[in-house]
Amino acid sequence: MRRIHATASIAFVCLILAIPSSVQSQRAFRQEPERPKLPKGQDVNDWEAYFDFGVEVLQRRPTLALAAFYWAERLDPERPDPPFWEWIAFHCTDIGRFQSYLENDKDALEEPAVRHADSLRYRALLRNPLIPQGGVVAAYDKLPGGWGMDDLSRAWIAYARNDFAKAAELFEKAMNRDPEELRWLRFHRAATLVMANQFAAAQRELELLEESFARDEKKKTVRIYESHELLDYARGLIALSRNDVAGGRRQFEKALTENLAFAPAHLQLGALALRQRDTATAIQELGLAVELDSSDAPTRVQYGRALHWAHRSRDAIVHLRVATSLEPYYADAYEALGEALETTGQTAEAIVAYQSAQANASAKSASGAKANARLRALRPGSP
Repeated sequence: MRRIHATASIAFVCLILAIPSSVQSQRAFRQEPERPKLPKGQDVNDWEAYFDFGVEVLQRRPTLALAAFYWAERLDPERPDPPFWEWIAFHCTDIGRFQSYLENDKDALEEPAVRHADSLRYRALLRNPLIPQGGVVAAYDKLPGGWGMDDLSRAWIAYARNDFAKAAELFEKAMNRDPEELRWLRFHRAATLVMANQFAAAQRELELLEESFARDEKKKTVRIYESHELLDYARGLIALSRNDVAGGRRQFEKALTENLAFAPAHLQLGALALRQRDTATAIQELGLAVELDSSDAPTRVQYGRALHWAHRSRDAIVHLRVATSLEPYYADAYEALGEALETTGQTAEAIVAYQSAQANASAKSASGAKANARLRALRPGSP
């Protein structure tokens, strides 16, 4: 194991909520790697198969892991884990660059490949701000030196081992040494508490972090951009985990008072409206989310489904075709497109869409099962 140096740890924690200049161009930047060959018997359309394979080979063959995480995301771009671990694998491929990155070296931070990797991490955080981040220890483990026995190092080791209760305890001990200087640890502690199903405690950590920001603002001592909207968004997701729909909605609305252009909050408000069968509000919120993040295929799919359910299937088809263009391996997008095409009487094209869903769906995919059912109905006697 390798020791996390205090300055590098603090830099990493502060960077967690820093927003990169662009996430729109990430797909254009990437060169598609060859699909890794999975172990015998694995489902080549299952994102988890590639993800698990990537985790398994990360320490020995980080470039291969990078490709595995890439393909996990392509198969299901709605999942936050693959792009986050792709960011980790990227840094595992060049530890010298990673060390410079942690030291805030300007050349390293501005390198196009590094900025692209940061956009992957940010995309993951937009999906789930409280995604477990202990996997970054795989990169820290390659740094020169050894791991210390201080509380912060031990917290990260516990986090990497998925011992979330222990990690939460140790993050708290580390933070108590200097609650203001190490306040960003509250964000990581909240994530560990969520994984330990301690939702109320996680909410409190984020509230304390936000209160700390507010004190700085009153003293006019804020030195870096602090993403209040991401904290509000995280608190909204925790509220939903506690079945507090009203509380979740309040937090998403609060995020938008901080930043009206924060697409994930519009997405969540649209999803909540759909649950209440308020299609007018859902379409408005999801439409804004698409406008603000036009490159995100899962958002397009949700918007397309909402339009379809509102009997605007022809409008839905436009957005669902864009989604399949953005993510040509995304079975959910093809299945949703097939439904919209079938509703408008475009049976032949619906069959093609369902076949694409079938070809790209994993064996356990709900979209694949729906596509198979519709193909049997549209082509009686077919397998």
